[in-house]
Amino acid sequence: MTAKQLQPSTIKAAITGSSQSGLGWRLLWLLNSYRLVLSLLLAAIVIISLDGNTVARVGLGAANPIAFFVLCGAYIGAAILLTGLHRSRSPGLPQQALAHLLTDTIMICLLTAMSGGVRSGLAILLPFSLATCAMVMDRRVTLASAAMITLALFA
Repeated sequence: MTAKQLQPSTIKAAITGSSQSGLGWRLLWLLNSYRLVLSLLLAAIVIISLDGNTVARVGLGAANPIAFFVLCGAYIGAAILLTGLHRSRSPGLPQQALAHLLTDTIMICLLTAMSGGVRSGLAILLPFSLATCAMVMDRRVTLASAAMITLALFA
């Protein structure tokens, strides 16, 4: 590989390429698959642990298990909606990446609140979404999004 191929602008151009099967679209598909599996697993954990002892031990939805389950359902719905947007590719790649990141930030922050706060450990799921979307978004938008996520977790 030459030095020009390893420059950040060249790598960014390869990720956000104009082709319909570019790496950026595949990254968003991977993020959406992750979101769908995550929301299904969280809902399954809450369903399995509906007796009081297991909920206290697991900690997911400890503050309000019913609201946690409803939020998991909304997260599944958001994943399906974002899959439809991904298939249509009607908004551009950076706009869809921002939509993915906002969805993850809002839903994971709400799920964290329903689980008793940051101590539940759900906040560790946000850096994966941020890192994936950062490969597609502008640097300033990425930094602003990281600051927004940090403030959302403190709220």
